[in-house]
Amino acid sequence: MREGERLTERHSADVDRTLRARDGRQIGFASFGDPEGLPVFYFHGLVSSRLEGALAHAAGLRRNVRIVALDRPGFGLSDPRPGHRIVDVADDVADVADALGLPQFSLASVSTGGPFALATAARLPDRVRAISLISSPAPYREPSSLVGMDIRSRLMLVWLPRFAPWLLGPIWKRLAQLSDRDPAGLLRMVADTMPSSERRAISSPEIAEVFMDSAYEAFRSGIDGVVMEQRLLARDWGFAVGQIDTPVWLWHGEEDGASPVTMARWLAAEL
Repeated sequence: MREGERLTERHSADVDRTLRARDGRQIGFASFGDPEGLPVFYFHGLVSSRLEGALAHAAGLRRNVRIVALDRPGFGLSDPRPGHRIVDVADDVADVADALGLPQFSLASVSTGGPFALATAARLPDRVRAISLISSPAPYREPSSLVGMDIRSRLMLVWLPRFAPWLLGPIWKRLAQLSDRDPAGLLRMVADTMPSSERRAISSPEIAEVFMDSAYEAFRSGIDGVVMEQRLLARDWGFAVGQIDTPVWLWHGEEDGASPVTMARWLAAEL
């Protein structure tokens, strides 16, 4: 596919790829950018899926980078993994990398994909060359990193997963229905929680289409993947951020209310 073409097909060979993990589960993944380029594994956000990697397709072509975007357990084409931890995502990355013949690779993440990228680097230090974290949260168990977090985000990302996880199911069921029946309405709802600069970006036609497709795909197998991931993120991550020796680049907006810039500063200090 040439640069400039829109990558929105749901069933192309590049977008809907699967393989069997070492434990027999199905892992869904997609490949964007230059198929012969430098490999970068992409970690999507919470209400999203491997299709989010399409946002990097044109840049990958320009820079000769191959973007490999995985569905995490319970998202999109990936089977659930009962009892899994954040650090276990490294197993799926290794399985896909081995199948594609990629001995080493870099990592890129957006939003809640950040902890999973860091976990992969912690578990696979000899294979990960570099990491980029875009708007990544810091551990929600670190009070100092939560300074500046808006009330809505505290409720959804910290308080409910910790103290009332049974309420997450009905909330995500409603959002999953919106992603199917009124994806533009879900987009508006999410945009309303963002600073004006991000609202303009996510409402642009190209990004809006990828967002709506990715959100719909996130709930392909139901809401359990999203609910489980929220609960994982609210717990101890299972590794020490400070143990990571891989070079890390952080990009963060100073007006981000869901992952306030204090989180980026906490991560930078630990790293």
